[in-house]
Amino acid sequence: MSNALEDVCSDKLLRQAVDTLQVKANVFDQLRDAMRIAPKSGSGGLNSDGGDEDMDAIKKGVEQFRQKLTSDPQYPGLGHYKKMIAQIDKYWDKLFADPILVDSPNSKVTIYPQRTNNVMERFFRDFKRGDRKKTGNISISRTLQAMLADTPLVRNLKNSEYLKILLDGCQSLEERFSRIESQEVRDELAKAKNSPEKIPAKIKKLIAQPKLLEIIARLFKKRA
Repeated sequence: MSNALEDVCSDKLLRQAVDTLQVKANVFDQLRDAMRIAPKSGSGGLNSDGGDEDMDAIKKGVEQFRQKLTSDPQYPGLGHYKKMIAQIDKYWDKLFADPILVDSPNSKVTIYPQRTNNVMERFFRDFKRGDRKKTGNISISRTLQAMLADTPLVRNLKNSEYLKILLDGCQSLEERFSRIESQEVRDELAKAKNSPEKIPAKIKKLIAQPKLLEIIARLFKKRA
């Protein structure tokens, strides 16, 4: 065993690759520290929610990171770093977009746009992990193709604030669904039939069930 490890450790190409990766990892750690994303000190990794940070301080930190990297004499020959800087420059306005002030029934609410797609990536990872546990399939393409477009919104039921808005004063999802006019649902389903979008056969069979709303209400009630 020791002989095998000795051969690995003495491999010059492997050691060069490790050294290169360590340098790149260090640069990446500097970037995520500047952007306050997935801190090294935390245990959440890519699922970290981050903290309440001052946007101007984050912007200044990224500017300093960019300046430090691009001022390196070797930077012109480092294509991988140039691509990273190009991406930062491309989405700069979105990374540091100003907060949006909107009117709500009670008062004005400040909304901070998402700087990255980390929230969606976390949702997708969680969804993929759950589907693999249920089906044992590595690929989830069939599951995604077969589901209704708004199915992912069901995941928002875990958010208490979202659920409160959805219930609109009702005590349960079943009570909330009882407010929906059946004719309105039939009209929407009729429009869907005329849609050029291809609907999987299993979904068509589900829509055709006369007690579809009752089935959906029971599912939502279990989720709640």
